[in-house]
Amino acid sequence: MIRCYRLLCSMLVLSSTLACAMDLSDEGTYAVVHLDGHVTTKLLRFYRSGDSWRLVEQKADGTWNDDDACQGCSLAPSSPEMVNSFMGGVPPAGMSAECVNNAVLAICRVMEGGGENATRQYGFVGLGGERPRYLKLQRVSEEHGDRAAKPE
Repeated sequence: MIRCYRLLCSMLVLSSTLACAMDLSDEGTYAVVHLDGHVTTKLLRFYRSGDSWRLVEQKADGTWNDDDACQGCSLAPSSPEMVNSFMGGVPPAGMSAECVNNAVLAICRVMEGGGENATRQYGFVGLGGERPRYLKLQRVSEEHGDRAAKPE
């Protein structure tokens, strides 16, 4: 169980920030990091929309694939039990995880440490299949609160 958290932490990009539950400071554009460590050109935008979260991908032409008619595409806060199941167990001391999910994916933030020394790490969790699959996300831009623009 600690191994899954350490694996996720070793795969996720670090950025210094302090927070608990997913909030507007988690909004942003993220690049998917390949398992070999190189940052891909696959971009995902994660933002809050009303009471839920949205994850949209950038198309080849640079526009965002934001299909408002998509059923089940919104992400809702995950219960502690769901987070533990995504991560393979209860987090080790000094770590916490928050996720938002739908039936097929979750976006998770793992916090390590506290105070000004806390680090944030983000990951994409694929929920299809026998066990969750983790991909590291590297933040490439931040959008907070009123500056967060809905994809065009």
